[in-house]
Amino acid sequence: MNSQASINEILYGSLRSKKNKITWTGSFEDLKAFVRTEIDEETADRTSWRSPSGGTWVFHSELLSVTWYSKSKNLCFDGGKGQRCNPANSFLISEARQRARGREISPD
Repeated sequence: MNSQASINEILYGSLRSKKNKITWTGSFEDLKAFVRTEIDEETADRTSWRSPSGGTWVFHSELLSVTWYSKSKNLCFDGGKGQRCNPANSFLISEARQRARGREISPD
């Protein structure tokens, strides 16, 4: 496995689809790295994660809002970039699987 495939496995290999929900099975640090790839680095750098209650982590920016429930592993998206992450739209899961396998994704 080459280094790019390893990075893709870390960034996208933890996304799963379970009962019409998107879940994140990786670590919190890996989730932060994944979110950083979905938005620009400048936005990621000036936006912080917060934990409003035990086991819940929230990232909120003008481009994307992410809520991760670490106990259930459920991952919720909102905002402009969040539309492609909607569980009804399986694009994100499909993309994640392809990237984890080291395949390039065609731009829209």
